[in-house]
Amino acid sequence: MNCHLCGHEHIVEFLNLGRQPLANKYPTEKQFDGEEFFPLEVYFCLRCKNVQLGTIVSRERMFEDYYYLSSVNAGLVKHFESLAKKLAKSNFVVDIGSNDGILLRPLKAAGIRAIGVEPSVNVSKIANDDGFETLCSFSTPRWPPKLRESSASRTL
Repeated sequence: MNCHLCGHEHIVEFLNLGRQPLANKYPTEKQFDGEEFFPLEVYFCLRCKNVQLGTIVSRERMFEDYYYLSSVNAGLVKHFESLAKKLAKSNFVVDIGSNDGILLRPLKAAGIRAIGVEPSVNVSKIANDDGFETLCSFSTPRWPPKLRESSASRTL
């Protein structure tokens, strides 16, 4: 296996947690028998110091129907409210991995223009339905046209 970042051939496994179900999925006892498990091995690249998983679960499999909503965690809500205060002088914020709008909510309340980028289909819909502009996309060097248009005249 090569490093996903630099392509180096010498990466070292430093943690193996065996086979695990997908994160943040909560099957009922009845559903558990059909639950998929994936190897959870973590590797370190000696050249570029990248840390990566040995098995990559497809983005579609991980994020078509994602289960975790950040806003249910009171500690995270407080954290993102505090972060929004620190960003008070910003003209425009892009929140990558915005989940259900946990940071977009206090930014909007403070009058700061913001847009979320969230890979999970169902969670980005929740954020949009709550009035937080959220693109259902992965972070990429080639931003979706809508994000480029939203940020074109703003300082990031």
